[in-house]
Amino acid sequence: MGPVSSPLMRRGLPITLWRHILAEQLRLVAVTLGVVVVVIVFAAAIKPIADGNLDPLDAPKFMLLAVVPMLSYTLPFAGGFGTTLAFHRVAQDNETLAAHAGGISHRSVLMPAAISGLVLSVSLLALNEQVIPRFLRSMEELVTRNLARVVVRSVEQGRAVEFGDAVIYAQAAQALGPDAASGAYERIAMRGVAFLELSDPAVDDAGKPLVSLKAELFTSSATIWLFQGADLNDPKLGDGTVAVIRLDDSILRREGDRTMVRVKDRIEIGPTFLPGAFSNDPKFLTFGELRELPAHPERMGFIAWRKRELAYRLGEAMAIDAMRDSLRREGQMQLESPLGQAIRIKGSDLVWEQGAWRVVVDGGGIEVLRAGGPGGQVDRWRAEEVFLQTDLGRTREERRLEFDLELLQARVMDPGRQGEREQLAFGSLTFARVRPNELAERTTSNLLKTADLQISAMGQRRARPLVEAQEDLVERIARLKREILSKQHERLAMSVSCFVMVMTGAIVAMRLRHATPLAVYLWSFFPALGALITINGGQQMVHRLGEPGLPLLWGGNIVLGLYAFIAYRGLARH
Repeated sequence: MGPVSSPLMRRGLPITLWRHILAEQLRLVAVTLGVVVVVIVFAAAIKPIADGNLDPLDAPKFMLLAVVPMLSYTLPFAGGFGTTLAFHRVAQDNETLAAHAGGISHRSVLMPAAISGLVLSVSLLALNEQVIPRFLRSMEELVTRNLARVVVRSVEQGRAVEFGDAVIYAQAAQALGPDAASGAYERIAMRGVAFLELSDPAVDDAGKPLVSLKAELFTSSATIWLFQGADLNDPKLGDGTVAVIRLDDSILRREGDRTMVRVKDRIEIGPTFLPGAFSNDPKFLTFGELRELPAHPERMGFIAWRKRELAYRLGEAMAIDAMRDSLRREGQMQLESPLGQAIRIKGSDLVWEQGAWRVVVDGGGIEVLRAGGPGGQVDRWRAEEVFLQTDLGRTREERRLEFDLELLQARVMDPGRQGEREQLAFGSLTFARVRPNELAERTTSNLLKTADLQISAMGQRRARPLVEAQEDLVERIARLKREILSKQHERLAMSVSCFVMVMTGAIVAMRLRHATPLAVYLWSFFPALGALITINGGQQMVHRLGEPGLPLLWGGNIVLGLYAFIAYRGLARH
C-alpha cells in the first residue's frame, strides 16, 4: 500500500518541516564555516609573517581581511558538510520516512536544501565578482605597502633585491624612515653593495635564456629613496613605488670594458617605477572591470609597457620612412638638436649599411647645415659620408626616440672659415614629424592596426624589430584574454558548485540514512573535492589554451550533478 495522504496535505506546503530542517542545516553550516575559515586564514597568514612581510600588529588585520576571500573555497564545502549532517540526522530519526508516509515527497523534503543552496550560490557569486577582489587588494596593500621591510628582510636573509632590470646585493640594510625635504616616504641605507644592471634577456641557438651584464657597480654605501607615485612615462599604470638609488664613491665596469673605473662623484640611478600588484593581476578586478579589460588591455602593467615598446619601435620605423621620403622628394631632411637648432641634411636617400643608415648622394659630397647657432649663424659642413643611427635608450624604462648623426671627412663650407675634421658627430637629435608618445596614447587596437600597415609597407625582413614588438604585444593580449575568460568561468563555476554540493550532500544523506555520519559525508566529500580540483585545473588549462579547457573546468560540476541525480533516482525507488 502506498503512502497515505490527505487532500489538505496535497494542497498545503510542509512549512513546519522546512523550517525545522532549514534551521538545523544553517546552524551546522555556520559552525562548520567558522571552524574551516579560522583554520585556513591562520594557514594563509603563516607565510607572510614568516617572510617578515607582516608586523605582529598587522597580522590580526591581515587575517580578518582574509576571511572574505577564503569564503570562495570554504563556503561550498561548509555548505555541503552542514547539509549532509542536517539531512542525515533527519533521515536517521525517520523524520523523512514519516513525512513520506504522510504524503510529502522526497522532492518536497529536499526543498530546504535547494533554497539554501541557491542562496549560498548567489551569495558566493556576488562575493566572487564584487567583494572578494576588493578584499584581496586590501590584503596585498597590507603586505606590500612597506617595501623597506621587504628589502631589509631580503638583505638579512642573503637574498638579492630586484629593481627593474637591476639586481642589488648588500651586506647590511637599515630603514631610516621618511624624509620631509625630498618627499620620500622611506629611505634604506645599505652597506657593502654590489649593483648589477642586466641586459634584456635573449636566447641562444638551443633556446636557453642568456642574460649579460650591462654594468657592474661596487660601493661601500648606498641609499634607496622610495616615493609614492605613478610611472612618469606612463601614468596610466596606476600608483606604485618610484625608487631612486644613490651610490657614493663607486667602482664601475661597463659592458665590454676590461678594466674598472673609480667614480668619486655620486651616481644616481632611476627613477625606477615598481608597479603595484593590482596593475598586473586580473584577480584583483571586479566583474565590471574584467568585462571592460579586453577593450582596454593597457590597464595591466605588463601590457602597458609592451604597448609603449611597440609605439617606440613603430615611431622609429615611421621616422626612417619619413626621412627617406623627404630625401627622395625634396633632396633634404631636417632634425632638431637639444638646443633647438635645425640640422638639415642634403641627400637623395637612406640605405642600411654596416649597422647604421647611410645618407646617399649622387656626387659632390653631402651637405649638413646647422641653423640657430650662436648669433643666429648657420654652419655648413660638407662630408664624404654621413651615417644616421637611432637611439631608443638602453632599457624599456628609458625609451626615447633620438638620432645620432656622424660625419666622416667633414669640412666647413662657409666663406672666410676653414676647418676640417676626420669625424664630426651630432647627438640626441629628434625628428619632429614623428612623436612616439602620441602613438602610445592611441588605443591598443589602433596602434596594432597602424603597425600592420607599417610592416606591410616595409616588409617583414626590414621591419624585424617592429614585428617582434608587435608579436610580443599580441601574444600577451591573447594570454590576458584567456586569463580573463578563465577567471570569469572559475568564479561562476565555484558559485554553481556551492549549489551542487549542497544538493549532493542532502541526497546522499537521505540515501544512506543507515550509515554513520562520517561515512555519509565521505561519499559526498570526495566527489565534491574532485569537482573543486577540476575547477582549479580547468582554470589553469583555460589560461593556457583558451576555450578547449572549459570542458575540464565545468566537468567536475557536471559529474557531481550526475552523481547526485543517480543517488536521487535510487532514493526515489526505495
